[in-house]
Amino acid sequence: MFKNSVIVFSILITALNVVAQSSTAPLRVIMIGAHPDDCDMDGGGTAILFAKMGYAVKFVAVTNGDAGHR
Repeated sequence: MFKNSVIVFSILITALNVVAQSSTAPLRVIMIGAHPDDCDMDGGGTAILFAKMGYAVKFVAVTNGDAGHR
């Protein structure tokens, strides 16, 4: 599973670099999570890499997290 994720991530980064070099406008990356902390926990490292590459990164949570555990 991890090996497949690394391969997919590598392909994604390569594709983003190709698109970024062929365009004059900076890319915008939106990370969508079901819960408020999903993007932070699951994609925080990826978001940091995108931000370091100069992309605008935004996290979106589709729930506000008010119906959690008791």
